[in-house]
Amino acid sequence: MKYWLLFFFLGITHLGFAQPRQMDYFHKDHGSNWQTLDPGDHILANSVLIGNYHSRARVSFTLGWTDRFEKENSSIFSLEASFASTFQLNNRDGCWIRIVTAFSKNQTTEVVYFLEKGNCYAIYWNIKKRRWDMAQASCRMEEN
Repeated sequence: MKYWLLFFFLGITHLGFAQPRQMDYFHKDHGSNWQTLDPGDHILANSVLIGNYHSRARVSFTLGWTDRFEKENSSIFSLEASFASTFQLNNRDGCWIRIVTAFSKNQTTEVVYFLEKGNCYAIYWNIKKRRWDMAQASCRMEEN
C-alpha cells in the first residue's frame, strides 16, 4: 500500500496531469455497432473518444498540446484491436494526435491531426495509402 501511494504521488507531482490522460477504456462487443459506444455528453464535454477500428492490430499514438509533441506536453498511448477510450483534455479546446506507421527502422510515415473536444474519432488502416489514419466518427447511434 505504501508503494502504491508513493507511485501515485510521484505520478501526480511529476506529470501534474499536464498531458491528455486516458480516462475510460472499453471493448466493442463482437458484432455490435461502434456507434452504440455512446460516451454521453457529460464525459465528452471535456474529452475526446478515440477508437481503434482495426479488428486484429493494436495501434499506438501520441497525444499532445502542440503539434511539436514535446516530451513534457505529450503522452504515448495504445489501443488494442476493437477498443476505444476517452481522453480528458484538462479544459482545453482539443489536442494534437500523431500516428506513425513504421515499415522498417528507416522508413516511416506519420499523420498529425487536431482533435476537438466533444468529438469521437476512429483510427483505421487506410488501405489505399498503406498507413494508419484517422477520421471523425459518429458518437451517437443514428435514430430512424
